[in-house]
Parts: sequence; C-alpha cells; structure tokens
Amino acid sequence: MMKKAFLISLMAAFCVTLSAQEAQAWLTAPNSNKLMEAQPAQSLATGAAATQCLIVNADTEYQTVDGFGWMINEGGCMLLKTRLHTTRRQEILREMYDVNEGLGAQIVRVAIGASDVSEYDYTYCDTPDETLASFSLEGPDLTYVIPVLQEIKAINPDVKIMAVPWTAPVWMKENTAGKSGYMGGTLRTQYYGLYAQYFVRYLQAMEEAGLPVWAISPQNEPLHGGNNPSMTFSAQTEYDFINQYLGPALHEAGFGHVRILCYDHNCDNKAFPVYVAQSPYVSGSAFHLYGGDISAMQFVYDRTGKDVYFTEQYTGQNGNFAGDYEWHMTNVMLGSMQNMSRCAIEWNFAADSQADPHTDGGCSDCKGALTIGTNAVSSRNVSYYIVGTMSRVVRTGAKRIATTGAADFRSAAFHNPDGSLGVVAFNTTGSSRQLSVRIGDQLVTYAVPGKGAISIRIPDLYTPFETALEQVLLPALDDNEMMYNIMGQRVDDGYQGIIIQNGNKYLRP
Repeated sequence: MMKKAFLISLMAAFCVTLSAQEAQAWLTAPNSNKLMEAQPAQSLATGAAATQCLIVNADTEYQTVDGFGWMINEGGCMLLKTRLHTTRRQEILREMYDVNEGLGAQIVRVAIGASDVSEYDYTYCDTPDETLASFSLEGPDLTYVIPVLQEIKAINPDVKIMAVPWTAPVWMKENTAGKSGYMGGTLRTQYYGLYAQYFVRYLQAMEEAGLPVWAISPQNEPLHGGNNPSMTFSAQTEYDFINQYLGPALHEAGFGHVRILCYDHNCDNKAFPVYVAQSPYVSGSAFHLYGGDISAMQFVYDRTGKDVYFTEQYTGQNGNFAGDYEWHMTNVMLGSMQNMSRCAIEWNFAADSQADPHTDGGCSDCKGALTIGTNAVSSRNVSYYIVGTMSRVVRTGAKRIATTGAADFRSAAFHNPDGSLGVVAFNTTGSSRQLSVRIGDQLVTYAVPGKGAISIRIPDLYTPFETALEQVLLPALDDNEMMYNIMGQRVDDGYQGIIIQNGNKYLRP
C-alpha cells in the first residue's frame, strides 16, 4: 500500500529583506600586516559601485556547506594537554571554535589510531586478536585526543567529526614496507570483514565518549604507501571493502547514517573516486591537493552525482606566510568551494616550534595552525588565518549562492541558515582594490590590499532556513532502505516521528 510521508523542508523561500543592515567585516592581508582585522561597521546603502563590483544572487544555489576546520592529531593534542593550563587551553579552543565570539570552526578531522604526526605508531588492537576483544582507545587517544575533542564539543556542540585511519593493525596487513609493519602494505583479504568491525568498534567507542562521528574514510591517501603509518588500497579493493564489508557492517550496527567518503587523496586521480563512488554505501569523495588541479572535484561531482569534500592540505614549517595564504585561499578555500566541495580542512591543528611531534618517517615540517611553547601558544600561524577567513562568516548548513563580476577577485558567497549573508573575496592582484558587494540595489564597499581577503557577514538579510518547517507531501519511504531516528538509531516501518533515510529527513506523523 502506498504510504505517505512528509519531508521537513530545511529552506524557506529566499525572501530578501534588505534594510539598513550593518555589515561586519574582517580584513586579512599578510603583505599589509593585517590579520583578521575588524573593519568599521557599514550599513547597506544605494549608490555607485566601485569598478570591482561583486553581484550576489541568492536565487541561484549550489552545494550545502558543512564547514571549515583543521585535522586534530594526537601529537598536537598531547601538546595542548601537557603544556597548557586547563584555563588557557579552553581559552584558545574557544577562540577557534566558538561560533559567536571566535573563528567559528565547525569541523574536526581525526585519525583512527596514529597519524604521521603522532608521537609514535599505534592502533587500537596492536596484538593479534580475531575477536577484537582487546580493542580499546586506552592510551594516547583517551589520554589526549578524546579530552580535547570533548572540550571542543562543549564549546561548539554542533561540531562535525570526520575520522580516517592511516593504517589497519599491522597483523591484518601483508607486504608491508618497514617501520615494524606500520608503513605501507595492503589489507589481507581474509580480514576485510574483521576490519569493518574495527570501524564499528571505533564508532561505538566514540559515541560512548559523547563524540558521535559524522563521516569516515576507509583510508587516508590510499595510493601512498611511503608514509609512516600508511596502507594502500587500489580503486578495486577499496570498492570491494566498502561495498561488501564496511557499508553493510555500519548499517547492521546502526551506523548507516555515518557518511562513507571514498578516495581521500590527491586531485591528480579522478578515475579512482569515480569508480569507488558507484557503491551505494558511498556518500561522496574526499580530496587533497598535493597533486592535480582543484577542478577535479567538480569533475568527480558531475560524473558521480555525489558530494565532494576537501579534507587535507598542509603548510610547511619553512613556508612563506603571505605566499601560503594566497595559494591556500585561492586553491583550497575558495577553489574547493567553487568546485562544489562541502568543506575545506587544513593540516594540522598544533605543533611545537620544531614541527614536532611526528612518527619516525612521518611529516617533519608540518606547521601547526598553533605553535605551542613551553606553557603558552607562542604563535598563531598561517592556517589559523586561512581557516578563519572562511569560518568567521560561513556557518554549517550554508548554501553557496551565485556571484558575478569583480574580475580581480576570487570569491564565494553563502546564504547562512540564520538568514545572514557571508562573502569571502580575495584580491588576486598585487595592488589595493576597492570592492563593492551588491545585493539587489544596495551595496557595501571596502578597500582590500593586494593579495588580501575580506570576510563579510551581513546579518538578517534573508529568511532563515528554519523559521517555519513546511510539510510537503512526498511519495512513500522505501521500506527496503534503512531508516533511522534523529539519534542515528535504526527504526522499523511503524516508527512515527522524524525519519532519516538516504540523507533526507522525513516526518511520519
């Protein structure tokens, strides 16, 4: 019998309510010694636009944005926990994750086990155990990573956690390349099912810690077996692992709502994610930019019809602040947004002045967004400002909207769920430019130094997404697909209330 269900509409009409709204703006221009410098408030007004005029059109929407943030590694968490007093640590976390008073970062990416900037190699089941009875987060994660994540969650309850392993337990691998088996190698075929259960155990442990995971990748950089730790998958083996083992295991355990992102490697290989994303368990593809061009994200999005995510890019210990800021803003932040990415994540959150800690053979020049000194944050580095330029004015759930004009700027605009407009524009020239941002017949104008970015937020400009939930009649829910409540628990066909199926929310009264 045909059943009726109702979709909760998350977006009302784009009714522009232009009035004397005051625009808030922050200017970051390293060559002009301006770092997240607050600008005087401006009221929207009619008038002549500057030569560089960016026209915003909220009628044309693109992707939903999940947010911006950093990879939080065990090594950085160890520094935060052992070198900073609790009060100081919470102050800096509030500065970075508080949506109202801080930078408003919304995503954290974490390693499942050690990454290459951990103090040493480890997994959660280092001793051969085919029952996984010894699986535990005891050790570095429970000592350092989990407490820091819990502090971030207390500051920003809506923060999204993305998790990815650098390696499976060594005893599950074959053909390894050294470092006691942590480097390289492939997952033994007979352990595909057991390794899928390893992920389930991790998701369960994180939920018990009050840290539900939003998305996972099966493997960081599956085509790079020379890192420590690391493990490789071909496109075929990653597809087989997801489609036959990981996806079914998550659904059976009640984690079907956790997004599975395939690939998680460079933009120089488009065939890998296009192939693996054919699995119905794959929500989208993840990318880095140590090779290739950022346009690969749009290519994969168009070919697969599934979401794309930018999940890692590092800044080097000996890099040039202004040069790194320019490259990351144009390629990673604005470049990924213009190519349909739902997020942009920098590597990594914290390190000391020598880019330590890291594993033997891990990254020896990965600069943190924060440099942690003996008992204080000794510097805020370039990726702090790269992420902050975006996260200061773009909120989780924003819709990217159309912009035209201002040829000297690379830019993106966003309709935030609270009804505000967020605009980020980077001056690609070496000279100062006047930039006008026009909405309808009104505008605001700023002077933006060469190679600098302006972050603009105009509150109460559009109708908020959730001011009124509209009930829209839809065809029946698919009884053959998994259904979950808002807590992520499996529900049956008779459940009444909000139901999540295939990423959509429905209301069954």
